[in-house]
Amino acid sequence: MTEHLVRAGRIDEVPSHIRPTDIVLDVGGGSKPFSRANYVLDFQPWAPQRQQGDLWLQHVWPKPYFSKETWIQWDLCSRERWPFKDKESDFVFCRHTVEDLRDPIWVCQELVRVAKSGYIETPSRIIESIPGIERSRYCGYSHHHWLCEQTASGLEFTFKHAQLHGYNRFHLCVGPQIAAASPHHNWMEILDPVQQLFAVVNRWFREIDPKYYALGLFWTGSFTSQEKILIDKGHVEADLMAFKERCRHIDDLWRWKRNWYGKRIRQS
Repeated sequence: MTEHLVRAGRIDEVPSHIRPTDIVLDVGGGSKPFSRANYVLDFQPWAPQRQQGDLWLQHVWPKPYFSKETWIQWDLCSRERWPFKDKESDFVFCRHTVEDLRDPIWVCQELVRVAKSGYIETPSRIIESIPGIERSRYCGYSHHHWLCEQTASGLEFTFKHAQLHGYNRFHLCVGPQIAAASPHHNWMEILDPVQQLFAVVNRWFREIDPKYYALGLFWTGSFTSQEKILIDKGHVEADLMAFKERCRHIDDLWRWKRNWYGKRIRQS
């Protein structure tokens, strides 16, 4: 009987999960491959610099295990079974990939099919709900399609609707929040530019605690993946408000990074 285990974790724990003889697959590592990967499966083609550039966990495995021969160019979402047998890999590494893809459910199903265990990491929904991470007019990263959250048995994906970017009451911000608790559109939304100014000033002094930047998941045997489907505009906005309310109760979400006169605070 196959054991099924799912737990939250961090990338620096990955080396303890890989044995010297394990066959390791990196899925979606084209821009920055995993040094320990024997195989890399990615949409981007092989190039010599892939093996010579900055690699994940290169300080643990200085010499990459993959090569031109084991680099497989593949459309991850093509709905064609990946070119690996069931449970052929001992460990699969998939970092900051599924949030970019058009079909993360299919990709997660293939991860479970081809590997016995693995580590999958995405930006947290917290980071994706904060304006100014990439550009002031967008929340989180503008090119990401999905908001990712961990469940008891795996991952849940919610489509990143445009409403998230448009109105301040959906944003995770520090400082005064004008009519932020209102579940409905109202005239005070004309003051959103003022709130954006407050947010810029407050980001100079405070930041999200780094432990909330990403969602990391270790799994053995399998994990579940599901989409939260929200069609009605009202349901979308209610979900955004509900998530913001949950975050309001995280006591250590924000931390000071500068004192009142702007000097950087050294973090322990």
